[in-house]
Amino acid sequence: MDDAGARWTSRGAQSVLNMRAIKRNGTWDEFWKFHLENERVRVYGKFIEII
Repeated sequence: MDDAGARWTSRGAQSVLNMRAIKRNGTWDEFWKFHLENERVRVYGKFIEII
């Protein structure tokens, strides 16, 4: 996270660290399914069925 010219907010840096931890502890696939479902609900609402 110490690249030349990089500027991180606390929130952005924490998000990157959280994702690194998820990847490292082996729960990436579960996290990604959770993330995609939440994004689908956010964009389309919870009443749209997955085909």
